[in-house]
Amino acid sequence: MENLLETLGIATYISHICGEQDVANKKPAPDMALHILEKTSTKPMDAIVVGDTVFDIQMGKSAGCRTCAVTYGNHSEGKLITSHPDYMISDFIDLFKIVDNEARD
Repeated sequence: MENLLETLGIATYISHICGEQDVANKKPAPDMALHILEKTSTKPMDAIVVGDTVFDIQMGKSAGCRTCAVTYGNHSEGKLITSHPDYMISDFIDLFKIVDNEARD
């Protein structure tokens, strides 16, 4: 995973990685999001779960986090919209705009 993040040029923005091997229940259960929230001492309302499947969005919502679906991954935009993400982006750079706007609110 670390190699992929490096290749994508986003490794410096990722402080923790969590997978199904780190938790009791797989997505869409909230376990992975809750694990990261605990490790970072972050409140759910202060976090955004970003994902490319409806299971990622369901996980984030179940953990009480805001969610951002990305349209360039596993599930189509049409399928992602059915999970009602708070945000939907087609380019990772747009996530920075969301975070900047959230920080100002």
